[in-house]
Amino acid sequence: MSQSVIGALRVNLGLDSARFQKGAKQAQSQLRVMQGQFKAFAATATVVAAGLGVMTTATVRAAREIDTLSKLAGSTPEQFQ
Repeated sequence: MSQSVIGALRVNLGLDSARFQKGAKQAQSQLRVMQGQFKAFAATATVVAAGLGVMTTATVRAAREIDTLSKLAGSTPEQFQ
């Protein structure tokens, strides 16, 4: 009787181990997909940040130029615009 219990225990442990390995493989696969998504998001965020930097620089340059030209015209930047 104890032999059958031990045999059943081995079968149960073997099945549990197989389920665990299958679950671990599925989790690993999902993590790979998420990793790719995070990389794509990071690349997009980098491009957006660079674009915002360029826009900010251009806006500052334009504001300086308007200020300089308005002084030459003898008016305020608001009036010059």
